[in-house]
Amino acid sequence: MKKTLLAAAGVILAGSIASAQSAGDIIITEWQANPSDTSDADGEYVELYNTTGSPIDIDGWELKDDGSDSATFSGATIIPANGFLLVGASATLGSCGIAVDVNWDTIGGYTLANGGDEIVLETPANVEICRVTYTNGDPDGAGAQELDDIATPVAGVAAPSSYDALSGAYCSGTDTGSPGSFGGTLPVELDTFSVD
Repeated sequence: MKKTLLAAAGVILAGSIASAQSAGDIIITEWQANPSDTSDADGEYVELYNTTGSPIDIDGWELKDDGSDSATFSGATIIPANGFLLVGASATLGSCGIAVDVNWDTIGGYTLANGGDEIVLETPANVEICRVTYTNGDPDGAGAQELDDIATPVAGVAAPSSYDALSGAYCSGTDTGSPGSFGGTLPVELDTFSVD
């Protein structure tokens, strides 16, 4: 563990940053492979979520598929505790001006295929932290696919059927999604509910 200062939402926090992690500590909560309002080069993104109570530094980790696409995070790249990291094909998504945390073009050659592909996050020690394998980049029409419930992935692996399209557009066009925040994803698992 190393001590560092973490800037999150304009607040400086001091704390321990975790580096060695287990499968499922980070999950893929949202992805957009085939935007319709903009080009793939301006609108593709992957949203990562830290499921733990400690910030995680993914310096040296690789975002990849099972083929030749890969991008290696370089320098301190912190995913806050119970927070998001938005990784995209450009510095801002489409015409919306939503800034990504990391532009994958600056760290390697990564793209999401419109047909089928894999989204994998792996540590430098080749530990697979999370994975989604899909056969259709836009099964519900234009827009992102968002995880229904963060408790769904098993050891970081989620099936495409665990994702649904959101109904709300995140931009002025037709592409739906909630890049960088909970949209339709349930942030907690509700075991019971009762009203007295």
